Amino acid sequence: MPIMLKTSQVAKLFSKSPMTIGRWVDTFGAYLSYTAKSTDSTERRFSDDDLRVLALVWMMREQGNEFELITAALATGERADAPQSPSTITTPNNQALALTARVTALEAELASVNGENRLLKGQNAELQSEIRKLEREIGRLLGPE
Repeated sequence: MPIMLKTSQVAKLFSKSPMTIGRWVDTFGAYLSYTAKSTDSTERRFSDDDLRVLALVWMMREQGNEFELITAALATGERADAPQSPSTITTPNNQALALTARVTALEAELASVNGENRLLKGQNAELQSEIRKLEREIGRLLGPE
């Protein structure tokens, strides 16, 4: 089953407000699916094809193009790729997996740092012992005063 995104997810995808996405839907609705144009009590849902339409709108608006030019481009069938894959949108499952992977990586890093810390403590103890030996040697060489 294809992923259908909510308005808030699409807004996040394009770094725009949900109101801006709604305005784009109202303006370019002729090129969007029925679920994206929903005006009743159901929430809008955007398909991959809808995202390609909105990606072109986003890209052309970022370039400073007016709605008339964007409409003409859409009418010729032009589309663009969304700035990130819809499958990487943060959902609770994706977020949990990402956090689990991050925790695992941090645990591995902590284990490495702890090992390095033990090694450094050992080296420090050896160097402290060497310093004490050298101080005794210096005291022996200087003799009693």
